[in-house]
Amino acid sequence: LYGEGTTTRLKACGMEFTVWILTHATNAELAAFAPSLMAGMIEILDSRLDGSVEGERGATFAQESLRGFCYQALSQLVERDRSSANKDVLLAERIFSALDTESDGVKPYVQEAARVLIKAYRESPSTYVQTRMEELILSAVVDKDNRTKRLVGAQWANEMFPFSHIPSRYAAIVVSGDSKHEMQVLGRAGLRPSTTRETIASATLSIEPWEGCDRDVEP
Repeated sequence: LYGEGTTTRLKACGMEFTVWILTHATNAELAAFAPSLMAGMIEILDSRLDGSVEGERGATFAQESLRGFCYQALSQLVERDRSSANKDVLLAERIFSALDTESDGVKPYVQEAARVLIKAYRESPSTYVQTRMEELILSAVVDKDNRTKRLVGAQWANEMFPFSHIPSRYAAIVVSGDSKHEMQVLGRAGLRPSTTRETIASATLSIEPWEGCDRDVEP
């Protein structure tokens, strides 16, 4: 993945093997290497360097394969260890940004990572994380230029918070007026209580002030 002289195709193979490891590792093994794996995957996603000597089409395919496997690995890691993602909002911000910047060949993997992240962030004890999630969701559902981002925002609005959460219901109202039937269905679903979604917030939040906070926060 990181050695001198490696190519994008070799990196993709290495990341495919990482997905297998994350699927089959024991909990003890996962706890030992999860932090370094997370940092390594973020490093790869931050790098756009190809390093391949293949033709343009082959290099593009290899790059998309690498990034796709990287998002798959992130999904597996978060699925197994939700606390690795939900202590801050960096991964969620990265995923929503990737819905704007990644190629069409990679976006399905980003969407799958977003689906898994909902479960992790739903369990976050931080009020700052919860507030930032509201901002990401509302920003996504009003993005008229990116249908995939609106779709993910609508899914998060429906599944992230309990039915009593007002900003999520506002997002559902916005989505229900979308021109696409799929979005309308999601919006209407978000305006009806669901047996699979809590109607009251039952989680205990660890409330803490943060830089730039404009609310009164009591411990």
